[in-house]
Amino acid sequence: MQVSDAELILQAVKALGIMVLENGGETYRAEDIVLNVCSAHGADSAEVFALPTGLFIQVVCDGTRSRTVIKRVKKRGVNLFMVDAANDISRRLSSHAITPQQAIDEVRLARQNRTVSRWKIAVAAALSVGCFSVLFGGGISEFFVSALSGGLIHLIAASFRREDMFHFIISLLGGIISALAAVSGCALLGLGSVDIIVGSAIMLLVPGLALVNAIRDTMRGDLSSGTARMGEVFVISMSIAAGVCGVLGMWGLMGGGAL
Repeated sequence: MQVSDAELILQAVKALGIMVLENGGETYRAEDIVLNVCSAHGADSAEVFALPTGLFIQVVCDGTRSRTVIKRVKKRGVNLFMVDAANDISRRLSSHAITPQQAIDEVRLARQNRTVSRWKIAVAAALSVGCFSVLFGGGISEFFVSALSGGLIHLIAASFRREDMFHFIISLLGGIISALAAVSGCALLGLGSVDIIVGSAIMLLVPGLALVNAIRDTMRGDLSSGTARMGEVFVISMSIAAGVCGVLGMWGLMGGGAL
């Protein structure tokens, strides 16, 4: 592999690896993409170390020439369509169906086209939370109160997408909103059950994918990644609990009735 080709390959695998890490993909998936693409394009050797918060890649070509890139991952979310797109692009790049430059362009295009109207997502979030309330044994009252809180949680979350404290703030506010909706619906309006409304509303916030990835990374021996993800799960869970307990505690201190 020529040095000029190595530069393009390095930029392509960096973009693909970051695309996976930013959208909820596993660290081993990002590493496999880098190694497979580099091997398919004739790199003498490639080393990659992926963490939920960063990607380190070194590619050696022509025996002695090496190229290294480090990229910080600041934004993390869950978008499995983007992970699937990264997998698809990497497979076609490994099979030489597209060039490295085309892969870079496709990643850039996928990033530009991933935006969906937040109102559409809010409606979907509301419906999913409402369905969770039915799954938990709720009725019509729980469905509508839970759906309202779910929609509000998403709309507020969308306004904090660019903040560094996104996960902490949204988890805390989500817990507060779900508890406020439950208190308003049950204690003030006489509608629904607090347990069902809170339980269904926080399903939007529960870090299930992060927990699964933490366990999977740990079982594969990626202890740094597994520990980091488990720490993220712990912080989010504590934030949700703090929001819910804060509202219910304040309600009790204000002399609110039994919920």
